[in-house]
Amino acid sequence: MAAMTWVRKFWFAVGLIVSVALSLWWPGPGNRIAAGGTTAAWAVAVVFLCSGLSLPDGALRRGLQSGRLHALIQCFIFAVTPAFFFATSGWLDPGLRTGVLALGCLPTTITSCVIFTQRGGGNMPAALFNAVISNLCGVFVAPVLLSLMLQASGQGLASSDLWRVFRDLALQVLLPFAIGRGLHALSRGRASRHTALFSAVNSWSILFILYLTFARAGADGTLGARLAAMPLPIAYLAACYLVLSAAAWWAARAVRLGRADAICALMTSPQKTLALGVPLLSTFFRGQPEVLASALLPILAYHPFQLFVAGVLAHNLAPGDAASPRGGAKP
Repeated sequence: MAAMTWVRKFWFAVGLIVSVALSLWWPGPGNRIAAGGTTAAWAVAVVFLCSGLSLPDGALRRGLQSGRLHALIQCFIFAVTPAFFFATSGWLDPGLRTGVLALGCLPTTITSCVIFTQRGGGNMPAALFNAVISNLCGVFVAPVLLSLMLQASGQGLASSDLWRVFRDLALQVLLPFAIGRGLHALSRGRASRHTALFSAVNSWSILFILYLTFARAGADGTLGARLAAMPLPIAYLAACYLVLSAAAWWAARAVRLGRADAICALMTSPQKTLALGVPLLSTFFRGQPEVLASALLPILAYHPFQLFVAGVLAHNLAPGDAASPRGGAKP
């Protein structure tokens, strides 16, 4: 019973492991389905259709205050973190370094940064505002940043390939998201009642995209070798998250933000989204399937560690009874 409760709570993390394992042991079906990339493209569109449907009304309006906090978080997400990964990842295998650079360019998490900010007693509306803004901007900012860094490391895309990325993003990301927002408006907010359903569809779509992606690498036998080379890069990514978290907290205090805003910066600035990262990188590297599998491994390694550390920090930062031995963690 306890094991089933744990699986229900952490089913997505279990799903990530199962997706990779299936691609190693049973890559054939995924490799056949993934041929041509059309199925994965439709799965990406489903993710953003559901995102448009589930985005709460007023999510942007509620966080418009505290300009210094917003500037700090967005600068950290799209300038400090990419520069940090670019400066420290030169020792990695080129394929994994591409993934680390891609990780650095991604926006913050869509929901977990908000949840951990709230649990830690931070400025939750500001976290929600920055999560929404960074993910909307990240659709176009992340590919540009990644292309610039790849060019600087001698792996840049041709201009025609970058325009192809933007075209695919418009069709697979912006159009479904806009349709989702339109359907949300037509429902007069009733779509918000089904947020759990949309979240589940998004999660299953992401797991499906991952299986298709890794099945290609599993079919030619290269995925096992890539995974075998991951222990040291995983330790590097864990250390990076700790350093970036400390830097975000220090920067927030240095510009004299209050405790609630500093907690928001701590939980929001160093996190990177898996929900947007998988479809975004799948679109960016659609014409390079041999690169895509390596490019996705760093975000898969970074994601669970950031959730674990953020959870510990939120518990210890929570005010009063939430962090006490009696009160337990906030729900």
